[in-house]
Amino acid sequence: MNKTNLSNNRGQSGNSITQSVIDRYLNQPQRKQLELSIGNNLYLFVTTIGSCIFKYRCNFRGRFTWINLGAYAGKNKSGKIMGLSLGEAKIKAITMNQLIKNGINPKEELLRDMRKGMTIAELAEKYFAEQLDPSLKFFIKKPILINMLTCG
Repeated sequence: MNKTNLSNNRGQSGNSITQSVIDRYLNQPQRKQLELSIGNNLYLFVTTIGSCIFKYRCNFRGRFTWINLGAYAGKNKSGKIMGLSLGEAKIKAITMNQLIKNGINPKEELLRDMRKGMTIAELAEKYFAEQLDPSLKFFIKKPILINMLTCG
């Protein structure tokens, strides 16, 4: 696997990756799978066939694991994003970082909630109600997050 920080790829830093940069990778075959670091333990995997998949690198109590957040599938004819957008992936990464900070294993939490049949929007609602660091509430507006997660 080719691990790359975006700063080493096309002269951009990891924090400057945009949705348009991801659009350029989409459906572009690669010789080897790319692993682009975005920040906050969020990565974009670009497969050899050009699929773009967001993954979170979870370090819970010294044990590393990957959590698949979802795939970006491009835009439809009206320009609406299909699949997981960069903004949604960043919000999920922040949420998982906060879970870890609070001593909760995000992978186990996701599995537990999936067994309950919770949707991503319900999981976000639960997180805002129970776990979100109060200092982040000034930066993330709950209705916007819920709307982003429920639009499909």
